[in-house]
Amino acid sequence: MNKIYKFLFSRLVINGLLILGQGFVFYIVLYRLSEYFRIIYVIFLILGFLISLAIVNDDTHNASFKIPWLLILMILPIFGVFLYILNGKVWIKKKVREAEYLSQKYPKDISSLELIKSDSKLIYEEAKYICQLNHISSYNDTKVTYYSLGEFMYKDMLIELNKAKKFIFLEYFIIEEGKMWNSILDILLKKIDEGVDVRVMYDDIGCIGTLPKRYYDKLEKLGIPCQVFNPFIPILSIIHNNRDHRKAMIIDGNIGYTGGINLADEYINAKTKYGHWKDIGVKLEGQAVNNLTMMFLDSWNLQRKTDFSYDSFLSESLANENQSVVIPYNDSPLNTETLSQTVYINMINSATDYIYIETPYFVVAPEVVYALCNAAKRGVDIKIITPYVFKGLSLYGITTD
Repeated sequence: MNKIYKFLFSRLVINGLLILGQGFVFYIVLYRLSEYFRIIYVIFLILGFLISLAIVNDDTHNASFKIPWLLILMILPIFGVFLYILNGKVWIKKKVREAEYLSQKYPKDISSLELIKSDSKLIYEEAKYICQLNHISSYNDTKVTYYSLGEFMYKDMLIELNKAKKFIFLEYFIIEEGKMWNSILDILLKKIDEGVDVRVMYDDIGCIGTLPKRYYDKLEKLGIPCQVFNPFIPILSIIHNNRDHRKAMIIDGNIGYTGGINLADEYINAKTKYGHWKDIGVKLEGQAVNNLTMMFLDSWNLQRKTDFSYDSFLSESLANENQSVVIPYNDSPLNTETLSQTVYINMINSATDYIYIETPYFVVAPEVVYALCNAAKRGVDIKIITPYVFKGLSLYGITTD
């Protein structure tokens, strides 16, 4: 009974009801204006036509995006226009579009890419494309550790957090109170007392059902500076679909964790929510963590301008250089291209022996499906591991588990 009560009065339910209420008010207004319906309908037909022209001429989206919107705008012009304005594209706040990102002022070094040029010109060009579009450096002095399950990475996180001497930065899409977050929070509070610079940033929509209202106030009172990415206001808004899906933990500029692991118990299988959860993570040790650090500080300063130089947060090159090149990069609506999708498609198209994909979410664009199918047709061994049996690609000889 307590769980039901908690759910009914949760921020998620209350905000959802408020938005539904606004939709009802909008319906009543239209009903009251029914005598002017023909005029309103013609106006929205014209708006729908103009939006349709913009969609057709938009080179950043494919047919699977365009066709459904065109059908909605033709069949239900009034509903379609409002729906497209609210959800048809990622609307970015003016301060985000026009912000001056301090990381862009730091010199970029991609000389380490020369190490892979002789092995594969294709990979070299791909890596150079990522660095140039993202304005970031490449590194060959970073050790990478792979974790096949969240619980494995979680154990190592606690060890490294306890070693922190300078700073700890956390940027996550989802944070939820429980075993994982509470144990991390205990360490953060201890580190605050030791003089370590601790900062937390989480996405408001990602945490709308996992954290109490104004949780950032609680963290601030505990001495932990906290920022909420794109705070959700329960009104019909055009900016709610701009979210921060990053998962990054940065420790002293030398240790960085990223991947698909959020700070919630189902990601370490301390709680069964969707069965045994299978997601992956990586740990970076070395100068490549600088890219993660600058990504975090750019986002932080966008909301709370506190850092006018990143120098004290950046790590120096390690003595034991190796032949592996590491390039942490980000993708965002500010990019002029679909960077990550382009990178994945290029890798799939260049594969000659095998492609192994492991992901809890296999929701891909048609271009990716076509690339996978074409790879299978030319004899590439393709295996996809998802939480459930997925049969959508078996026709082309792609093995799924």
